[in-house]
Amino acid sequence: PRKTTAFRDWGRRLAEYGQSAAATGELDFWRDVGAAADRARRAGAAAANGRNKWPLALDMSGKEADAATYEARLGHEETQALVREVPAAYGADVSEALLAALARAYGVVSGWPGLLVEVEGHGREPLFDDLDLTRTVGWFTTQYPVWLAPQPGLSPVSGDWQPGRALMAVKEQMRRAPNHGIGFGVLQFLASDPNVRQALAALPRPAVGFNYLGQLDPGRDKDSAAAVLRISDRARGPERDPAMPLPHSVELAAAIRDGQLRLAWTFDSSRLDLADVQELARETLAALRELVAHSSGAEAASYTPADFPTAGLDQAELDALLEEISH
Repeated sequence: PRKTTAFRDWGRRLAEYGQSAAATGELDFWRDVGAAADRARRAGAAAANGRNKWPLALDMSGKEADAATYEARLGHEETQALVREVPAAYGADVSEALLAALARAYGVVSGWPGLLVEVEGHGREPLFDDLDLTRTVGWFTTQYPVWLAPQPGLSPVSGDWQPGRALMAVKEQMRRAPNHGIGFGVLQFLASDPNVRQALAALPRPAVGFNYLGQLDPGRDKDSAAAVLRISDRARGPERDPAMPLPHSVELAAAIRDGQLRLAWTFDSSRLDLADVQELARETLAALRELVAHSSGAEAASYTPADFPTAGLDQAELDALLEEISH
């Protein structure tokens, strides 16, 4: 097939984009994310009096030598329901459902009112109409902070946990990030103005990382090339120098393999015990199961303003309009 854009050319265009008004115009958005999380962190830290082992922002970093991993799984039928029912009911993708469950679980174990999380994405964003990355070989990624603030239905500290409302809140907050967050890294590393780079460097760093890798099952057709390729479960050995600092206190990497959702938790064992992470995993799976069960119910299904980006409606106005249409 026709060759697509070279990795080198993508890098050059990103560097140019970093000097553009479109990129620098995002600075206030990223500052607001950091400021909201910082206010919650300061208030929560004062209340906890330093006793909370689950940080909201990264206040200390262990080393790669301290990293340990724990894996939890969702059953086959539950995984298929997650993939099928949640998008059908709420127009949300699996990653948004996972983040809603993670925000709920982290609030339960930590007591924080919201979740500051660094989200990793695929990075092949359509920033330029004349570039095509569909078959370009190379490592593309986005990493950007998201503040999942308490919303109606998403107050993990209290009993106000309504799965459908929580998912809608997370979906809205995730989709506010411009261009799926790629501008954060562009400004952080490619902006020519040192004040811009310093402003982003001063923001609180998320203690929690999240990456949904998608469905990694090979092709089912025995005659296809994918049928002879499988992901190995053998240990690969260390991928980073043991003395390097860990980027997060706990990081969730999720993927669907062999029909099951696998949740791999990598954590700083100098700060967190295995039992702590197992509790976080249990709470996350419990919240996911509630989301799936709710999405399968007759009362589920609702739109959010992100589904109608040009309408200029907030959630209350949209709910009122949908109620009027239904009658």
